[in-house]
Amino acid sequence: MKKYSVIRPLSVSEKKRVDLRVKSLVIRLKRMRTEIEMQGDVKDLIERSGFGSDRYLYDVYSKTYAPVKVSDTVYKGRGECDMTSIFLEYSAGFDDFLSDINKEYDRLIRSSSAAVSLYSNIISLPNTYAKVLLLTFYYEAPVDSILQLLFISRSSYYRYKNEAITLLAYKELGIKYKEIDVR
Repeated sequence: MKKYSVIRPLSVSEKKRVDLRVKSLVIRLKRMRTEIEMQGDVKDLIERSGFGSDRYLYDVYSKTYAPVKVSDTVYKGRGECDMTSIFLEYSAGFDDFLSDINKEYDRLIRSSSAAVSLYSNIISLPNTYAKVLLLTFYYEAPVDSILQLLFISRSSYYRYKNEAITLLAYKELGIKYKEIDVR
């Protein structure tokens, strides 16, 4: 049986960093599949909608946020009570709308890129550890199915899962570990 251990003993502060990283990794692992798939959805949406096209966004904004009757003189703007002030407010709102879309787009790309990076780190782990994490968090397979697929006991599954998350934390923190043979 093979196990993995750090090359040099960890200091108290390094142990705390590893513990914090392990906790954050569990959360990130649970969201990994959704965020990776979201990257494909965002990319498809951009290609289909022509995200760079202001005309498409203008139509969406107009249908959602335009005053009910922008050409009706009964509707008065805040300032001069004329159509110019109404359209100025409307135009400023469109700029804010574009800014919000760009911020959300950037957030989605960052989160999905982080999920892809996490996936890459997982597949670089030793074989059984990588399989346990992928089957558990990416493919969302039931524990009993994973036990049958990998021919391991329930206690081994949980040991592999916990060790894999710890190895992943080491990898992200740049802590070197080595394989040791336990007999």
